[in-house]
Amino acid sequence: MALIDKIAGTSSETLQIGLAGNQIKNDPTDGLAVRDEADLVNKNLTVARPQGASADVHASTYLDTKERVFLIEFAFNGGAPPAPGVNTGKYGFCHTSGGIYNAGAIYLDNGVALVAAPIYKMHSLVTTTAITGTVSLIANGVYIAQSGAAPYSWTSKGDGAGTNTGTTKSVKLAITNVAGNFDSTTSIPSGAKILRVYTDIKTAYDGGATISVRINGGTPLTVQATTENRPNKINLYQNTPFADVGGANAGPIRVVLGGAPTVGAADVLVEYNDTSLA
Repeated sequence: MALIDKIAGTSSETLQIGLAGNQIKNDPTDGLAVRDEADLVNKNLTVARPQGASADVHASTYLDTKERVFLIEFAFNGGAPPAPGVNTGKYGFCHTSGGIYNAGAIYLDNGVALVAAPIYKMHSLVTTTAITGTVSLIANGVYIAQSGAAPYSWTSKGDGAGTNTGTTKSVKLAITNVAGNFDSTTSIPSGAKILRVYTDIKTAYDGGATISVRINGGTPLTVQATTENRPNKINLYQNTPFADVGGANAGPIRVVLGGAPTVGAADVLVEYNDTSLA
């Protein structure tokens, strides 16, 4: 191989590498282009992954793009890591430090080893299942690294927990013809406001049946009295108590079917919200 001393460049718009190799071409709009020998199509350029103090200005690889957000499909304690090859092609989260593995770090099982993935501040990950350890993550959560060093201060930014402020909720109970109490599995919290109560008599009751609806806390709060519906007549009965649920009232909804009915059927629906918009 011969070397040419002190060549500063070329006046040509292209520089071919080898007798039949690709060429580097000046692109007056975008900078430089890597082209095939015939200058017909672009060719790939292989570079190392960014590293060191100047990483911010290094060219990145396709792998860097794919690893912008990690999909975490397994987790482990660094003191007892899974064997390489058990999770080939998947990214795992070390929740507790041990051995050479750091809590908060992410490792790719490439089939041969668990390889630490580069993590920087602002990196993202999403989980498939809940992870518990020194660093714990919820299932199906979205996290951002708020630090560039382990354990990276992974902070949830999308846990799916929306606000209930201003949201109207409803609880529906099916009432049979057997006298007694019908309780909801949902409890109405303190501070909620009962907006509307509906009693839909689908089949008329006999036996002098009565229906009342209340929030059954330590101090029950009646939200539809027996005088506000007629179980012996098919109809939809609605009232708007606009009642505040206090700490002593908070509890499940209880519908009390009184009398001695042998036939009848109804649905009771209670609308409420936890907190209202200002």
